[in-house]
Amino acid sequence: MKILIALMASAATPAIVMFVVGLLYGAPGEAYFYLRGVLVISGLMALLLGLPVHLILKYNGARKLKVYSVVGAFIGAILGMLVFLPDVVNNWQTAHEHSIKLLISGFPIVTAIAGCLASSVFWSIAVRRA
Repeated sequence: MKILIALMASAATPAIVMFVVGLLYGAPGEAYFYLRGVLVISGLMALLLGLPVHLILKYNGARKLKVYSVVGAFIGAILGMLVFLPDVVNNWQTAHEHSIKLLISGFPIVTAIAGCLASSVFWSIAVRRA
């Protein structure tokens, strides 16, 4: 039961981060889109990636916050890059400058931070010893 609660809380963390980023740097309508869209994606990723990674880390005896944070940041950065990869590849020939801006936009950094926060929330609920 603790793992299920931790998965739900950790899935909500990136959505809240992207919502705040959307409010600070975009329009409120975009922020609400980020909240709904990222919540669905992060929920799926928590089940498809987060749970298996947790089970692997648990099997290997890794219980430290640092390990969970680094793995969460890595997964978040990879997912952040995968979001823009199709657009970068499709527009490389016609809109080269646009593709370069997407690559250096900082979105993978934001998703890495969100992944680190999500994994830290998961760790604090499911892994940390009382």
